[in-house]
Amino acid sequence: MSERKAEQSAADAAGQLEQYILFRVGQEHFALPLAQVCEIIREPALASVPLSPSCLIGLANLRGQVLPVIDVRQALGILCDEEDEAPRILVFDNGETTGLRVDHVSTIVSVEPAEVESAEAIQATMRSEMMAGVVKPGAGRDKSHIILNAVKLLEMVAAERIERERADVAGADEFGGASDTDEQDQEGDDTDEVCLVSFDVAGQEYALPIESVREIVSMPPSIAQAPGADPTLIGVASLRGELLPLISMRRIFGAPDNAAAQTQKIVVAGMDTEDGPLRVGLVADHVREVLRTSEEELAAKPEAIAGGASASQIRSICLFDDGERVVSVLDMEQLCALEEAAKAAGAAQKKHIDEEDMQTDDVETRDAEEEAQFVIFKLGAEAYGAPISSVQEIVRRPDQITRVPQSPDFVEGVVNLRGEILPVIDSRRWFGLDPLKEVDRQRIIVFTINNTRVGFFVDFVSEVKRLPRSSIRPAPSMFGAQSRMIEQVAHLPDERGVILLIAVERLLDSDQLEAVAA
Repeated sequence: MSERKAEQSAADAAGQLEQYILFRVGQEHFALPLAQVCEIIREPALASVPLSPSCLIGLANLRGQVLPVIDVRQALGILCDEEDEAPRILVFDNGETTGLRVDHVSTIVSVEPAEVESAEAIQATMRSEMMAGVVKPGAGRDKSHIILNAVKLLEMVAAERIERERADVAGADEFGGASDTDEQDQEGDDTDEVCLVSFDVAGQEYALPIESVREIVSMPPSIAQAPGADPTLIGVASLRGELLPLISMRRIFGAPDNAAAQTQKIVVAGMDTEDGPLRVGLVADHVREVLRTSEEELAAKPEAIAGGASASQIRSICLFDDGERVVSVLDMEQLCALEEAAKAAGAAQKKHIDEEDMQTDDVETRDAEEEAQFVIFKLGAEAYGAPISSVQEIVRRPDQITRVPQSPDFVEGVVNLRGEILPVIDSRRWFGLDPLKEVDRQRIIVFTINNTRVGFFVDFVSEVKRLPRSSIRPAPSMFGAQSRMIEQVAHLPDERGVILLIAVERLLDSDQLEAVAA
């Protein structure tokens, strides 16, 4: 046997033989040149992509690389009721790495040129352009194997994608159809869920409503001091060309400045006022998670904490984990009052420091440049992410939704959100998914798209997550119908699966926005 292997290796090296991977799809037998296959893997966990070609069954996380996976059976239209228990993925590289799902991999064989026939020499049930030739029966194989033209296969998938895009454009005019659902009265929902971003300060847990949190960044390498400023002001840093006052939460609540610098984070909080947006950087020991409570729980501050300078920063106290976890929710208006004083200190401080000295690296340098924050939500089994800066607020699905006659069919209706009429869209319908049977956990994520506020129903919101920018990749080119809405995907090397990242500004085109606004 060793002599035969040595002879085969010598023949291969001389270029007399070519190696093929033999595999089966349904009852059809195929071959691929081994040189075109990077590796063969078991079927991994797949994240399905909405509005993609039917044969694109999902995206896999292959050691930190996003791998689109094509089902060869669906792509070639091979009808077979039986499902193989051990499918395999052939990782094919033609400039863009793609996985080809096949039912069974048989073996690898070496074939002489005389054992390969042209595609025209035989008849097959598949399209001739998908055939690069035929490997005839011989040593190690008792059947003919069609040599699959993987390049043409991927071109066909791309063509299906382009046709789908054209269909989407042609169907855009149909969005103005009348709704056949009766209009219902809508009252404001006093039990709207509130999402809170929680963080630790000196062993105590505090939180802010998620709509007040603009972003979370790491501490800058240096901070410009502000002489004569309020003692709670650590200093001033530059965030994208603007001064950001940094307020010590420890000093506000009378705790010593001994937090571990490596875990400290800056919660950039803000609110819009008649004089423009106000922002302040709250320095916390550690950012924890997103919590959920109701508007009723945030209604008033307990009398026990009324009075005192630090108490004035607290809006309410919320209990979690059966009352064992106490979270103080901060008052954004009181915090922004500190920002006014900090701005004045920052303006005075600029007179004492040269521009060159003021080049304290932007607060978003290093970690902030290397990471991006997303609100992660689920539609079915798949995880999606929206930039936290695009999320205005997150509220519970109301009991009633007002249906609007003659509205676009993708608009679920309108809701009364604290006196504002908000159009809402069913994301499942928008992405071509099946309706959700249980809606108790559904939430509305409110986005502003070209100055129009729109709500999107999602199954539930899971967390606010920091994603390394190195993990974010452009979406595979082959699923283009929804590439307007999903431009990027993220893979996490230490986790399975991928996250589909939403391009919020492209969720609706100009015509759809006009229809929604109307």
